[in-house]
Amino acid sequence: MTNKKERSIEVINYEGPVLKLIESGSDVIAVDQWDKPIARLNFSSLLSYLRGEMSLYDSKGKEWHYPSQHEEARTDINKLMVFFQKLKS
Repeated sequence: MTNKKERSIEVINYEGPVLKLIESGSDVIAVDQWDKPIARLNFSSLLSYLRGEMSLYDSKGKEWHYPSQHEEARTDINKLMVFFQKLKS
């Protein structure tokens, strides 16, 4: 789900958002399910995360490796593309 007011997107959702991205200038802030910021990512590192080249760790230390998450828990690629377009512009 994309929030136009805040320009954010839920990236992993298991019966509620586990990881979301919030636009912050030309970067994004990754926020966990407890609304704690866990990483600041530029476009290149965000793509690395989505390709599985790196993992993110929530504020409790749980690893979130994007490609390892259940397909239905991951955000639709088309929604990610729209978010990326807005981020790059």
